[in-house]
Amino acid sequence: SPNKFRAQAILAQVEHLGSTGEGLRSNTAAPLAAAMGKKGASKDEAAEEDNAGETPAEDVEMLPEEIAREIARYDLSTRMTPFMDKHMVLFFLGFARDSGVYKPEAVTRAELELLSRMDLIEYERDKYGLIGEAVPDSLDDRKQTVLENLTESQRTVMPLLAMLEDEDMVKKIPGFKTMDQLCADFQIDMELINELVRHAKMQYDLGNYEVSGAILKHYRSMPKAGAAEGSGQPEALSSRDLSCMWGCLASALCFRDYEESTRLIFELDEALNTFQAPKREILVQRTWLLHWALFAIFSADKVDPKLLMDYFLNEKSLSIISLSCPHLFRYVGACLILQKRLKHLVK
Repeated sequence: SPNKFRAQAILAQVEHLGSTGEGLRSNTAAPLAAAMGKKGASKDEAAEEDNAGETPAEDVEMLPEEIAREIARYDLSTRMTPFMDKHMVLFFLGFARDSGVYKPEAVTRAELELLSRMDLIEYERDKYGLIGEAVPDSLDDRKQTVLENLTESQRTVMPLLAMLEDEDMVKKIPGFKTMDQLCADFQIDMELINELVRHAKMQYDLGNYEVSGAILKHYRSMPKAGAAEGSGQPEALSSRDLSCMWGCLASALCFRDYEESTRLIFELDEALNTFQAPKREILVQRTWLLHWALFAIFSADKVDPKLLMDYFLNEKSLSIISLSCPHLFRYVGACLILQKRLKHLVK
C-alpha cells in the first residue's frame, strides 16, 4: 500500500543538475539495477538498460496465483519501507514489479503515488507511459517549479561551488578553526554555507547521488558552525551535522559506493553514541541505520567482514533488532548461512 511509504526527515540530501535539467530523469537506474539483483553493473551499463525501457507489463511472467500468494506472505516490504528513504523505496518497487508476484500495473501505480511526492519528473513521466495513461498537465508545472528553484539555488551557490573546484582552496579548509575564519578568507557569508546544504538536498532529490555526496563531503570538512577559537572543547554534534552524515550515506548507497557506505555506517554508529537526543530518538535512528546497512551487506560484490562482525551482528545491534525490528532476524540468518566464515557463530 502506498500509505506504507513514510518519508523521513533526517536527511540532508544532495545532487547536481546541469542547466539542461537532465537530472529530472535521475540516475536511479544504477540502484534500481542493484535492487533487481544486477550486482556489479556499472552506472553507465545500468543507465543503458534503463534507457532501453523497462519490461512492459505484458512481458512480466507472472507466477501461478497460489505460489504468488504464498511468496507474498513472506514479503517484508511493508515492514522495511518505513525505515527507508523514498529513493530506496523505489528499489523495492522495481524489484516487486518484475518478481511475478504482484501485478505490474498495480506496482507501477504505487510507484506513481510515491513519485508524486518526489522530484524525479521525467522518471514519473515514463511510468505513465508504462500503463498507457496520459501524463497530467500538473507534471509540467511541477517540472517548471523544480527547474526554477534549482536555477535560483545554483545561481546563489555558484561562487562557493567554484571555490570548491579549486584544489588550493579546498586544501585550506581543514586549517580553519572556526566558520568565521573560513567565511572571512573565502569572502562569503554564513548564509551561503547554509544555502550549500539546501542546494545539496535539492540535488539529491533530483537523483544525482555522486555529486550530492561530493558536496556534502566538502561541507563536512568545514569547521562546525558553533566552533569557538581557543575553546579547547570538542564541538558537540549538531542536528545538522548528523543530518549531513545521513545525507552522505544515502548518496553513497544510492550511487552504490559500498566501500564508502561501510565507512559512513561505522561513523554514524559512533556518532550516535555521543549525540545528545532522547533515547527513543537514538533507538529510531539506530533502527534506520540497521535497515540501510542491508544494502551494503547484500548488494556489494564483496561485503566487508567488519560490517558483519563489528556492526550488524554485534550484541548491541542484535538487541536493537530484537526490540524494534525483529523482521531483520531473517537477514541475520541469511548472513550466518551465506558467510562461511561465520559458521562458528551458529549454535
